[in-house]
Amino acid sequence: MRIIELKSENFKRIAAIDITPKEDIVLITGANEQGKTSVLDALWSTLQSKAIQEKPIKDGETTAENELKIGENGVIKYIVKRSF
Repeated sequence: MRIIELKSENFKRIAAIDITPKEDIVLITGANEQGKTSVLDALWSTLQSKAIQEKPIKDGETTAENELKIGENGVIKYIVKRSF
């Protein structure tokens, strides 16, 4: 199983992202305070069964949403959505 796609909107420092890995390794790079950790937190919080403790919604927004598609060989087996 592997991540086929990660989408996130208004989560922490993220306005909107759509990551679709084409290879086994995805590099998340950027300057300080650009949202790299927010991308990892979006992934982790979507997979967790319990709510995260800190404020997950981007400043100035009222809702946030993460969607994670997981599967094999490009075939989606699971879609996990988490709204805040």
